[in-house]
Amino acid sequence: MAVSRSLRVWHRRLALVVGLQLFAWTVSGFLFTWRPIEEVHGDHWLAEPPAAPALTAEFAAGLVPLARITAARGAVGTAVGAQLAWYRDRWTWRFDGDPGLYDAATGAPLGEMDEDEARTRAAAFLRAPGEVTAASFLAESPGRGEFRGGVAPAWRVDFDAPDAVHVYVDARTGALLKLRTAVWRRFDFFWGFHIMDWNGREDFHHLLLRVVAALGVLSATTGVGLTVAIYAARWRKKRKSAAASDGSR
Repeated sequence: MAVSRSLRVWHRRLALVVGLQLFAWTVSGFLFTWRPIEEVHGDHWLAEPPAAPALTAEFAAGLVPLARITAARGAVGTAVGAQLAWYRDRWTWRFDGDPGLYDAATGAPLGEMDEDEARTRAAAFLRAPGEVTAASFLAESPGRGEFRGGVAPAWRVDFDAPDAVHVYVDARTGALLKLRTAVWRRFDFFWGFHIMDWNGREDFHHLLLRVVAALGVLSATTGVGLTVAIYAARWRKKRKSAAASDGSR
């Protein structure tokens, strides 16, 4: 009985310390299994990206010579890799180490997208875009929030449907950077509780989490030990009772 009493005391003490977090882990873990991760990411809302048009020999012949663009960039004599790629509905040159784009047909540098182009491109990424409710330019990558660590500069375009989606588009290339839905935002909220990083929601290797996890293991261990001790005591009591009954016959 002394063992049972000691386990009961420690189990209650540990439960007082980590009980709420154990509850948060259970609830958040349950919610994480409720929807497939592809649905959380909003993959089912994405439209099929259009294929780039064929680069015909006639069109290629009319492109501005790469050497002229290189000279305009002031990189004459410098070995720099360049890739011809389809961005922002046109063929462009992209140089290693240069985040900007150059129109392959004119040689002119492409500036960052304006709001109208950002809205149009963001809508093109969705199967059935609703109405745009807001558009905002992000000059720097934020350290917190749903776009934390994302590439900047970028445009965030908010739609009322589907699922109050936020589309993040690269302001230079027009490429899709991230798509965030209301489901994802709820998931992210509970993820912060799950890893005990309520603000950044990124760090799951911090000391507080390890300490509480260790206390949670101890709480579970004392609970299992208490259960074993209780049933062992009942079994011994039952055996003694049976032995006493046999002896009285």
